[in-house]
Amino acid sequence: MEKNVVKIRSAAIRYFGNQIAIGRKHDVIYQNLIDQYARSIGFYIRGFVTTEGQFVDRRTAAKIAIAAGQIKELEDPSEGLHSGDLPALDDDLPPFSESEWEFL
Repeated sequence: MEKNVVKIRSAAIRYFGNQIAIGRKHDVIYQNLIDQYARSIGFYIRGFVTTEGQFVDRRTAAKIAIAAGQIKELEDPSEGLHSGDLPALDDDLPPFSESEWEFL
């Protein structure tokens, strides 16, 4: 029986407490949020969402991406994963709803 490997699904920004916006690049997600709310979103965390629907920070995401074979290594592991470090993410993964998200 093959074990499902957890992977990084997309870049994400957590804002307004537990709201999450996802996309390919953090800068684009952030700009879309600014455009949507027509103001600063205040405190936010740049991270990633896994294939299991978990929001993780950059350092945790780096460990997951390396273990899953999505990347080989990081130039500066102290900063964690950046959206630009990943090749194209898996678009063929099944969608998940916000109710499936977990926060680590």
